[in-house]
Amino acid sequence: MTEEEALQFWHAIQKVKPFFFVRVACLEESLAFVLLAFMNGKAIDWCIGVKLAPFSSHAWVWVEVNGVPFQESEELNRYQRILVV
Repeated sequence: MTEEEALQFWHAIQKVKPFFFVRVACLEESLAFVLLAFMNGKAIDWCIGVKLAPFSSHAWVWVEVNGVPFQESEELNRYQRILVV
């Protein structure tokens, strides 16, 4: 997946977020990204991870753009992946 494609998908998701009257956070955004990518014939990994001290969970898509995960901070390295689909 190219950076341009990833940005297109990301912006499409951000455009529709205001129309959902429920929580839309990393889990929902990342799953929407995966579904949009799949519908466009792109294969990416959907990841869920945790860190223990202090406890936190996070969901993200594994799309490398220029060698780094797309739209993720350096804190992503603190999470241990527990599910990759």
